[in-house]
Amino acid sequence: KTTEGEVFETIKSNNIDITEEDYLQIIADKTSVLFASACEVGAMLGEVSEEFRIALREYGSDIGVAFQLADDYLDYVSDEDHFGKTPGKDLHEGKLTLPLITALRRATDGEARLIREALLAERLDDLRLKEIVGILEKYDALAYTRNLAHEYAQKAKANLSIFKHSLEKESLMTLADYVVERNR
Repeated sequence: KTTEGEVFETIKSNNIDITEEDYLQIIADKTSVLFASACEVGAMLGEVSEEFRIALREYGSDIGVAFQLADDYLDYVSDEDHFGKTPGKDLHEGKLTLPLITALRRATDGEARLIREALLAERLDDLRLKEIVGILEKYDALAYTRNLAHEYAQKAKANLSIFKHSLEKESLMTLADYVVERNR
């Protein structure tokens, strides 16, 4: 599955016509499948019932999407000291993430051209990054991505509803919140 996600991402790379659905599929096939597998293996090692195993796999799948969307959002609003990632790194690497996809759907021709040029540029300076962030903010692309990350975190927590209250369940619930609220 991960390989399929990599291939699909390669096919869609630098394609500014990529849809949100395509992007979510890439996340599902790459990041999400890893989280889901880890949760399912833990369930198998714990020898829980199939119902609980599936719930944990779905929890992992949803938290994986939430994690990636939060990462996409944080790429534009965090600072390197707190997040450990240079702001705009995805943009500089030519990665079309959900904030850009969302903004491109609404952008003027001139704004879309700026985004395309930034995606293809050899170097991304601070001024250009600020221009792109301004476009993302103008079209609420960052807020949209962050809100969608929260929705997936809530879905992840809902998958745990079949478990009785416990320290382990509480830890997983807290983790779902953390992946979308981690420090900038």
